[in-house]
Amino acid sequence: MLRFFDKSEVTKCFFVSTAALSAFVQFSSSVTRSHFRYDVSSILNEHELSRLFLSKTAFVEPSDFFFGCIIIYQYRLFERRFGSRKYLSSVIWLFTLSTALELLSTGILSKYGITLSILPSGPFFLIYPFFVYYFFDIPNVSVMNSFASPLSRKLFLYFLGLKLATSTIGSLVVSGCGLLAGLLYRYTFIQRINLIPSPVARVLSRILSPIFASGESKDDQTPIGATLEIQRQEALDRQEQMLMDLKRSQVMNLIRSRNSDPNLVSRPTVSYRRRSYVPEPQDVRRLTEMGFSEEQVNQALIATHGDLNDAISLLKSPTFFQQ
Repeated sequence: MLRFFDKSEVTKCFFVSTAALSAFVQFSSSVTRSHFRYDVSSILNEHELSRLFLSKTAFVEPSDFFFGCIIIYQYRLFERRFGSRKYLSSVIWLFTLSTALELLSTGILSKYGITLSILPSGPFFLIYPFFVYYFFDIPNVSVMNSFASPLSRKLFLYFLGLKLATSTIGSLVVSGCGLLAGLLYRYTFIQRINLIPSPVARVLSRILSPIFASGESKDDQTPIGATLEIQRQEALDRQEQMLMDLKRSQVMNLIRSRNSDPNLVSRPTVSYRRRSYVPEPQDVRRLTEMGFSEEQVNQALIATHGDLNDAISLLKSPTFFQQ
């Protein structure tokens, strides 16, 4: 399973350390487990900062351990998207924001007679804040159809997140603070502040790469999983990554075209679409790399006049090529 963390060494480090510490806590004595409990009153009143950091390193509850590790594993694509340096910086920011909001919210709730002395333990700052990016930035990739409606992996992760968030009142508080931290990070200036200097990033890369780096495959496009399920998982990962790359390239092309022709914004888009459209070779290559045949790609691009998003939707539709 660890080979799925290709180009996401920081996420692999978080996953392995979280799983190892959580497993250790599950089989430890009650005295040891107590050191990992997120005791807000002890942190605020007795200034036990060590407890604050320990409570963020491991899941104490078995259900949180199981579902949390699954979500962290699925979130490995964010490091590939951000880059390891920016991803690690975002984790530090989200840890700081979510923890501050959690402590502040418990203080506010106590004034209204709602006392929450114990909150769920675990690295939830790696889970809830990134749901904001998962919702807005990750495209839907259909996995199966149920009652004529496509189901995607995003729905599965939303279900796991909802299960984690609704187990206790404390879980609701932690999830709400995490989502708010994700919104604050995404829509404010702090996302432009990188807390990891380049020299530090190089040192960390030299330390982590020999331990957590995945071996390069001779052919990245060839599934090498031992089972069909692993191969299917790899194909879905590649498709999601390519969808994000396509969207990013479309935005950059639009910006370049507007900069080169200021009057482009005021012109109707339809005027640029020719009746006899010839697909661009780079568009054909990108879509064929996602696993579609060249003939299907050409038909979809011609039908959509080169709109990549519409073409992808047609290629994923089982009824398009039956017409």
